[in-house]
Parts: sequence; C-alpha cells; structure tokens
Amino acid sequence: MSYSFFDHTADVGIEACGKTLPDLFSDVAEALSFIMSAPVNKKPDGTLFFEIESEGVENLLLDFVSEIIFLTDSKCILPRGFKSLKIIKTEKDRYSLKSQMNFNVIIPGTELGNNIKGATYNGLSVEKKNGRYYGRIVLDV
Repeated sequence: MSYSFFDHTADVGIEACGKTLPDLFSDVAEALSFIMSAPVNKKPDGTLFFEIESEGVENLLLDFVSEIIFLTDSKCILPRGFKSLKIIKTEKDRYSLKSQMNFNVIIPGTELGNNIKGATYNGLSVEKKNGRYYGRIVLDV
C-alpha cells in the first residue's frame, strides 16, 4: 500500500506512488476502495475483465478510476485487487490498460462509506521521478 489522502475543498484527493505504472494504478484503486468502504466478504467473490485505451497516461488514470466508479455503481461491486493489470504504450501518446480485477459484491442494503460522483481533471498528474511513478487524482464526493 502506497497511497495517502490530501485535503481538497468538498472533494477527496489521492496521492499514490509505485515502482511501475500498474503498481501506481493498483494503489489508486486500493485507495478508492477504502474511500467507498462497505462491509464485504474477505475473500473476493469474482473477477472481472476490462480494457481501456486513452490518450496520455493522466487520462488513462482518470478513465481507470471512472471505470471502477461506474462498475461499483452499475454492478454493485467493490475492487479487491487485481489478478493482472497491464499498461502498454501503444503509439505516440496512447496507452492501453487491460485488467482482471478481483471484486466483492456489495451486500444488498449496504451503503458505501462515501458516494463518489466521479474523478476530476483538477490537479490530475502522473509523473516518473527517481525511478518511481507518482500520481494525484481528485474525486468529487
């Protein structure tokens, strides 16, 4: 686990770092799951495959977080780690993400800790420094 939260007016900010881009994205997803926290089984209930392609690594992070929020809202599931998470630079500034996300089903009638409306471009960043990847994203709650 390599993430923290920062204060942001009416929103929640996540800062994360990882040795690789997949590590960074995985840590952001873990923080996202913590924010939404709900009582779930300890063992994952299943695995879901999804794929995203975006222009720029920052947009990929935003689209990744948005996809997790969408899946949580539409399928009533919470991310619980990844069997695999691969990020490939496909062309000039395009990135492809393929993921097998472990999830837990949210118990019917359970409310999430925080209802996340979406991810924002405000303060969005991903950069590589000293051999590690650092990212920031702000969530509208």
